[in-house]
Amino acid sequence: MSRRTVYFVILPASIAVFLLCFSCHVSISTRSTSTKTPKISGKETTVQIPVFIEGNLPLKGISGLAWYNETLIMLPRYPGTHSSPKVFTIQKVDILKSIADVSPEPIQVMTADLVDDGTEEGIDGFEGYEAIAFHGKHVYMTIKARSGDTTNSYIVSGETGAGLNSIRLKPSTIRKIPPQTTIPGISYTSLFVVDNEVVVINEANGDHVNKEPSAHIFDTSATLIRTIGYPPVEYRITDVCEPDTYERFWAINTYDPTRENTLKPGTDILSLKYGKAVSCESTVERIVEFQFNTIGISWTSTPPIILEPAKDNTTHKWEGLARLDDKGFLLITDSESSTILAFVPKPGEKPDLVIVKANNHRKDI
Repeated sequence: MSRRTVYFVILPASIAVFLLCFSCHVSISTRSTSTKTPKISGKETTVQIPVFIEGNLPLKGISGLAWYNETLIMLPRYPGTHSSPKVFTIQKVDILKSIADVSPEPIQVMTADLVDDGTEEGIDGFEGYEAIAFHGKHVYMTIKARSGDTTNSYIVSGETGAGLNSIRLKPSTIRKIPPQTTIPGISYTSLFVVDNEVVVINEANGDHVNKEPSAHIFDTSATLIRTIGYPPVEYRITDVCEPDTYERFWAINTYDPTRENTLKPGTDILSLKYGKAVSCESTVERIVEFQFNTIGISWTSTPPIILEPAKDNTTHKWEGLARLDDKGFLLITDSESSTILAFVPKPGEKPDLVIVKANNHRKDI
């Protein structure tokens, strides 16, 4: 009998009586057609997507999401913790079927080899991969490392193998990314590719910790070519999705109050603009839209998507974000015990499913 890791999911809204047993509150935010600044009316619910993995491979510690054609790539922070380094993959068609199905079956997660060719060994104080993005057959990743109390960040490029059977990194392309803060543990957690340029974004951009936030622009050979301005976003940016045809992209913006002494949050401009609903009591979990252009990155006029916090008012630790066509977004948590892959609909779209926090179980099937 094969052994599978199973991640449980709540069933569709069509069985609402079942959901009510969990006392799960739902409120949907909508876009305003008024010329005034729209207000946030509530917190957006998410959909947990059930998945399983054959054997004993743990789906945990995921730090980034990205699309390679029609395949979703899930990047572990430490791919080498498996018998051989791997990334996890899911087909888009299976995800679309799952979120549309009344009673979805768990999706099988596949793997692709990550051949680092000595990348980890070549970086002193390696502390894991932070983000991933693709451009054709080329792949780009950011890396966090620590030397004493100093956190360093790097970018590395590589290529995909035929049929995505592997991803091979090129240590010769490793470049150090200029630091923007001196906060231990803070690094470059997000990147995307636009117009043949790789845009890398820092994790902490708040006014009290980063007086001149910027995005670093690399060419496709991973060579730094310039920097552009970035808005003073409070809290943490943990991942971004790929830009749309108008070069707009969304970012996960989250805050855990236990890190108050580290992040030293200042005035949250988004809360001032859209109302207190942007902040979920003592925690913040939201997705924020930005506009990229060649001279800088700016906020758009689109209200943030506010995510329902965990039941104990802690953060879910959303660390990966990917756009799902025009339907909404996929998110994944970075957890060593309870990984959640979830879907959140676009603002104003009624979700088919409702989230309650799930635990990570393993059983024989």
